[in-house]
Amino acid sequence: MVACGALLSPLLLARQGLGLSSGQLGKNLSIHPAAGALAEFDEEILPWKGIPQGYSIEELHEEGILYEGAMVPLEMTMTMTQLIGPELIRLAESFDRVASFGFMVEDSSRGKVTEVRGQPVIQYWLTDEDVAHIKRGMDVLAQVFFAAGARRVHTPIAGFDVLTSPRDLVALRRATIKPWDLDLSAYHPLGTARMGRDPATSVIAPDHQVHDTQGLYVVDGAAVPSSLGVNPQVTIMALATRAAEKIAAALS
Repeated sequence: MVACGALLSPLLLARQGLGLSSGQLGKNLSIHPAAGALAEFDEEILPWKGIPQGYSIEELHEEGILYEGAMVPLEMTMTMTQLIGPELIRLAESFDRVASFGFMVEDSSRGKVTEVRGQPVIQYWLTDEDVAHIKRGMDVLAQVFFAAGARRVHTPIAGFDVLTSPRDLVALRRATIKPWDLDLSAYHPLGTARMGRDPATSVIAPDHQVHDTQGLYVVDGAAVPSSLGVNPQVTIMALATRAAEKIAAALS
């Protein structure tokens, strides 16, 4: 059984010459692209209090955008802005009046995991569709912050690093945003040994068994055949439980 995660499982299999027959091993990588924004307020926010990811917005989930509230320590939060020098110091010193929120995208983009000179190499190509989703997600998030009374909103979009009013969003909507204009993070790698019935287009069968290697099972996020659009831990645990049942039945 292999369960090294979507980034390392395909490399382990490839080193042993296993799971290669479809040519899909290591491909079809889905990583939920994610963006976040900071907002400065006049009143105290005290962002270190409360439950991380204790709030969410689901109204745009059908569009493939899922918002999740999050707050990280000061030293990490300051990496979410392009400010430097005195302005960065000013923002850090007013941390008690800063809020943050983020979102992730159910990506249509795909990538791959390969190995070069013994080191894993991850490649991922952001599609125009996903760039548009990120732009849309940031627009709505900024609207929410301004409606709540924010004085400034810091975004990860080049040319729109600091928004000072809803009027700035008009220019953002008109702008052509390219993948290299975005400062993103990404989570939940999936799909690099994807499950499927057809051995020509997938790496493992619906029972998690590698198509070309009987008795070898992949039981992690690499098996998930598509982007989920939600945090995948429950899905992976459910699949692992299902796989365990099938392995137990095969051994009995």
